[in-house]
Amino acid sequence: MQYKNLSYEWQVCFGMARSAFEHGSLPIGCLIVDKDGKDIAHASAAMVYGSKKTNMTQHAEIEALAKIPVPELEQRLTMYSTVEPCPMCFGAINVARISELHYATRDPWAGSTDLVDGNWYMRRKHIEIKRAGMEFERIMASWLLYAWSKKPGGDGLQDMENEFVERWKLIVPDVVIVVHRILAAKIESYSRDTELFGALNHSVLEGEIHD
Repeated sequence: MQYKNLSYEWQVCFGMARSAFEHGSLPIGCLIVDKDGKDIAHASAAMVYGSKKTNMTQHAEIEALAKIPVPELEQRLTMYSTVEPCPMCFGAINVARISELHYATRDPWAGSTDLVDGNWYMRRKHIEIKRAGMEFERIMASWLLYAWSKKPGGDGLQDMENEFVERWKLIVPDVVIVVHRILAAKIESYSRDTELFGALNHSVLEGEIHD
């Protein structure tokens, strides 16, 4: 699967995720479109570990929702995100007029789309939730775990031995193993030619996704 062959929506999301990663955040990107598919707002995760200039509420979804022009809030909108929204973001999605949500990977740590039927207010929103294919999940999961271990103040392999990573083992155990091997081998950059990455398609960081 080539990056250039992805839909416009996923190209924007992966581009925003890459920008977030390059600025010291986790690789998470978000796009909001109207009923005609027009780009209304997009954003990257802006929280940076160890930074006094950002805070942990600056998630990509929150950043994108804040950019929606007020008149556009009167119509039903669709959101694309590289990661399943957390409780904070899913709550904000419900308050905004988001009628459809697409995400690339489940988040076994903070993912909260199961709240869609959590109470009367959530149920009345009738948000349609769609998860992208497994290849998307494997790409984003590997990228997230790698970025998590490389965050400022992180400790690489040591950061792969905690409750956060244990949760990811529940849904993508093979991805966790490969990222662990990458860190153990001290590979600092992604390479299309490195066998370790194989079908995990880590060349997403270079602007392409390969089968």
